[in-house]
Amino acid sequence: WFQIAATRGDTRAQFRLGQMSLRGQGVEKDTSVALQWFSKAAEAGHPRAQSHLGAMYVRGIGVESNEVLARRWLESAAKLGEPESQVDLAIMYMLGMGGLSKDSKLAAHWLREAAGKGHPFAQYELGVAYRAGVGVERDFKEAARWIHKSATQRNPDAQLDLGLMYLLGLGVSRDEVEGCAWFSLAAASGHRMGIEAQRNLENRFTKEQQELARLRTLELSQLLAANH
Repeated sequence: WFQIAATRGDTRAQFRLGQMSLRGQGVEKDTSVALQWFSKAAEAGHPRAQSHLGAMYVRGIGVESNEVLARRWLESAAKLGEPESQVDLAIMYMLGMGGLSKDSKLAAHWLREAAGKGHPFAQYELGVAYRAGVGVERDFKEAARWIHKSATQRNPDAQLDLGLMYLLGLGVSRDEVEGCAWFSLAAASGHRMGIEAQRNLENRFTKEQQELARLRTLELSQLLAANH
């Protein structure tokens, strides 16, 4: 049914067939066929197809890598509000890819666009940018706010960083117990540095602090599960 709709020009069906070909769902896995369907939908203005097509050109999936073409499609999708392409375009500005000059301000702009739509990686990277003052004015409170948003979406890197910010009192009130709880959440995801940070902090905690950290970790886990 998708094929019938796709051959009649339905961009949603073309995009879905591209996904199915890329993953081998219901059809044989074939990246070149995926590229063809994404291209058809992208040319007709489908934002997610444009985003996927740009990503394939960046990574050389089903086609020879071409950063210039990747940039064309990612820019188009980003302007249409597609968060994945906004993140990829931000990375291109960070690294100076696709013929772009490195531009930390434009990178931060596109990260902010994606972060505002709830993209956890964009939220984390925007927080890091605020903390370091790269592309934006340094602001520890803004850094903590965005990193916290990412951490609550189960991003272990953000959870580790948020724990460090509580440990140091950067943008938040200094709170070792709260910091340890976020380390514990990162550790629960298998994050190596989160495991080490949790262990090192708990080793110098009193028994009372260890118990408070355990209870706070449980409370945060329940809150994240409810939000999810």
